Amino acid sequence: MSKTSPLVSICVPSFNSACYLKATFNSLMSQTYRNIELVFVDDYSSDRSWEIAREYEPYLREKFSRVVLLKNDRNLGTLRSMHNAFQHMTGDLASYLDGDDYLEPTKVEKNVQFLCENPSFGAVHSDFNSFENSSTMTVAFWRKYVHYSDIPQGWVFEALLKSNFIQSASMMVRKELWDRCYTFDIFEARNYKMGDYPGHLNVSQIARIGYIDEPLVHYRIRRESMSHSADPARSSAISKAIAKVQQDARLGLLQPLPAVMGESRCHESFLVDGGLPANGLAGIPTTVL
Repeated sequence: MSKTSPLVSICVPSFNSACYLKATFNSLMSQTYRNIELVFVDDYSSDRSWEIAREYEPYLREKFSRVVLLKNDRNLGTLRSMHNAFQHMTGDLASYLDGDDYLEPTKVEKNVQFLCENPSFGAVHSDFNSFENSSTMTVAFWRKYVHYSDIPQGWVFEALLKSNFIQSASMMVRKELWDRCYTFDIFEARNYKMGDYPGHLNVSQIARIGYIDEPLVHYRIRRESMSHSADPARSSAISKAIAKVQQDARLGLLQPLPAVMGESRCHESFLVDGGLPANGLAGIPTTVL
């Protein structure tokens, strides 16, 4: 990894997010950090998500080091769709941003700076602004509810087992850890319902995680989403999925993939030679641009 300007891969999954995508793309193009690879995947949306991505394509290609636009030819669901998209990420550092959220202009720059200055850390996250779908008012979540010194940092596995205090879009991970830890195909097979929490737990088992006390992400609360649904059945389903993830992590059933090339377990360096073999899902029809 270049110590001055590592390539950052950002995956943007979208399903029927047409009314939010312009804000998402504009926030990406406004990043002060330049060396970014964008992988966008549309999971067979029925709205104009794909058309908006195509409209933005020339501007995205002008701004970013590399752009990959993917369109599933049928709806795969979040986990399978993102697993397929991850196979196209080639950067040194990795992150993802849901198609209805957006970033502060310095988000990527500050994440990269932290990881370059702290080589013994495998990942970093930050505070975030949260707001209701219909509101423009934002709230710095952790600053409002938790003092900075109370945010767990370093080896956080035990703390993360109690609750997921990492907002997914605020997280940036060294790519070799990302490949080992965000195994969305495995998460789907275990019926986890979500990919961020088990992925964060995997990272926390083998790497230190840092924290930036600044809201660098704007997270949209959509009541129609599973995680914020008012439907008791959906709310119960996500609660059971979280409990299953926590139980599997305690039992050692949730684990990152093994290190490659005899990687040291001292955790002081994550510069691994070689890479993991591609393990994309065979037979998934996807248009790649």
